[in-house]
Amino acid sequence: MRKVLIIGASGEIGSEIEKQLEQEMSVIPTNRKTLDLGTNEDAAKIVSVMNEHDPDFIVNCAGIFGNNEVDFNQIYDVNVRITWDFIKYFMSHQPSKPVRYIAIGSSAYKSGRRDYMLYSSSKAALVNLIQGAQEYFDGSKFSLSLVNLPGVNSKMRNKAKNVANSSNLMTVEMAANKVIELGLLHELASCWDLSN
Repeated sequence: MRKVLIIGASGEIGSEIEKQLEQEMSVIPTNRKTLDLGTNEDAAKIVSVMNEHDPDFIVNCAGIFGNNEVDFNQIYDVNVRITWDFIKYFMSHQPSKPVRYIAIGSSAYKSGRRDYMLYSSSKAALVNLIQGAQEYFDGSKFSLSLVNLPGVNSKMRNKAKNVANSSNLMTVEMAANKVIELGLLHELASCWDLSN
C-alpha cells in the first residue's frame, strides 16, 4: 500500500484529504504537535520523518492566511520555507523509488491583495519555487506538483477581514478531492491553477 505523509493534517483541507485517502493509502498525518516545521531545526526533522515513514507522497497542506499584521517570517516560514526545506532534503537524498511532493497554493499568487500582501506574495513565491524545482529535478525520481486553489469556503477564510464574498467558493471537500486527483493520481507532476 502506498504511503502519504500529510503536513498540516489538523487543518480543514488536510483532515479532509486524510479522510478521503484512508481507505486507499497508508496515511501519516502530521501537525504542529507531531512535526513542527518552519524552524531552523527542519533539516533534522525532515531526515527523521523520511527515514521513519519513507512516504510515496508528501502533501503539504500547512498554510497561514494572515493579514498585513502577521509577522513576515511566520507567513513565509509556513507558506514557503517548508517546501524549500523538503527541496533541499531531496537535493542531497535521491530517493530509490518515485516520491512526489504536492503543495497547496492559492489563486492569490496572481496579484497582490491590499490587506493580504504577505499572503499573496508568499503564494507567488511558492509558484516560482515549485517551477524552479520541477526543472531542477527533471528526470529524477523526485517530482513536485502544485495545486493553486480558488477561494475555499473554510473557517480560515471566513475568519479573515476584508475578504471579498463570493458565491463561487469551493467547498473543503471539493478542494481536497482536487488536490488528490491532480496531485496524487495524475500521472504528470505539474502546476495546476483551478481559478481559470
